Amino acid sequence: MGKNWGVICRCVSMLLLASMTTQAQDVSTPSGTQFIQLQIQPLLHNKVLVLGQKVFIPLLNDSIQIDRLRFYLSDISFSTSSGTTGKTEQRFFLIDLENPTSLMRSLPMVEASPWDRIHFQIGVDSATQMQGVQGGDLDPMHGMYWSWRSGYVNFKCEGTSPICPGRNKEFLFHIGGFQAPFNTLQSVDLPVYSDTVVIQIDLTPLFTLPRITQNYNVMSPNAKAMTFALQLPFLFHSKP
Repeated sequence: MGKNWGVICRCVSMLLLASMTTQAQDVSTPSGTQFIQLQIQPLLHNKVLVLGQKVFIPLLNDSIQIDRLRFYLSDISFSTSSGTTGKTEQRFFLIDLENPTSLMRSLPMVEASPWDRIHFQIGVDSATQMQGVQGGDLDPMHGMYWSWRSGYVNFKCEGTSPICPGRNKEFLFHIGGFQAPFNTLQSVDLPVYSDTVVIQIDLTPLFTLPRITQNYNVMSPNAKAMTFALQLPFLFHSKP
C-alpha cells in the first residue's frame, strides 16, 4: 500500500504541476492572441549584411566593412486604414547583428486584425532615459548605455574602410542623446503586407555621404549626432 500510495502522490503532483503550467500560460498569453512575426534584415549595397565582410561600394570606389551593428526599436504598434490600432506589450527591442535571434521576434497581439501599417521608434524615449539604468534589452551589459547624463545609445555602427581617415581606418557611429536640442529619437511608419513583417535597413546611404570621410567619429550627443539621426528613418523599408 505504501509503495502504491507513493506512486499515486507522484501522479497527483504531476497533474497539479501540469494544471498550474497551463494556467500560467493562459494568463501570460490571453485567448485569441495572434502573433506577428517581425524579421529585421540589415543590408549593405543590396546584399544581406555579414559582419566582418568587405563590400565594394561603387559610389565610393572602395569597400566598407561593418564589424558591429546594434540599435533599439521601441514602442512597436500597428494600425489599419479603418482606425483600429494595436501595440506590443514589450516596449524595447535590442537588434544586434551579433545575436541572430534578435533579428526575428514573435510579437503577441491581443487585437486580431489584418494590419495595414507598422509604427516604431528608433531609440529610447526621454521619459525612460530619465529613469536611468534598466534591465532586459536595456541592460547596460549590452554595451548600449553611456551614463545617467547621456543615457542610452540609440544606434551603433562600427567598422573600417580604406578611405576613412580615422585611426586604423575605423569609423565609429554611436548615435544617442535624449535632451533638447539633441534628442535623437526617430519615428518610422511603414506599410504591412502580411502577418510576417520583413523590415530591411539599408546602411549604404550612411557611407555615400561626406560623413564617412569627414564625420567618421560620432560618439556623443551633439549636432553631428542629430544630423546623423535624422537620416536613420530613411534607411528602413518593409518588404512585400
